[in-house]
Amino acid sequence: MEDSYLKDRITPGIELSVIDMNTENFEQGARILLCRLLQHFTQKDFDPEKIKSDDLLLDLSGSDENVVKNLSANVCHHMQEIGYLTNPEIPFTPDNLNDLKVKHVVRYVEDMVNDSASAYVQMVKDNESN
Repeated sequence: MEDSYLKDRITPGIELSVIDMNTENFEQGARILLCRLLQHFTQKDFDPEKIKSDDLLLDLSGSDENVVKNLSANVCHHMQEIGYLTNPEIPFTPDNLNDLKVKHVVRYVEDMVNDSASAYVQMVKDNESN
């Protein structure tokens, strides 16, 4: 992957905090979550406002398939689900990890926050009431 590709998506020293996501802020929240995970696994300061919807997670990870697998599992885990974004039961994500894009993460998070019965929505409600 070309150096300028990654440089265009990074803001050195950016500090990000994961937010509780809902139907109004899910896109911002999904991008922040993804960038925090990318920062953890790649040691690069990805900027949620600079990553593009069509960016492949494989490209953002420096072509490291293990990082993509970890991103996929950790996004699901954050949303209180077990598994990977490539689960065949998720109709709007590809079955191949190498085909996952930023837009698939956003769409998955959107689906989770719009499901009032999802474990994530219940967890956020529980946290708000405490």
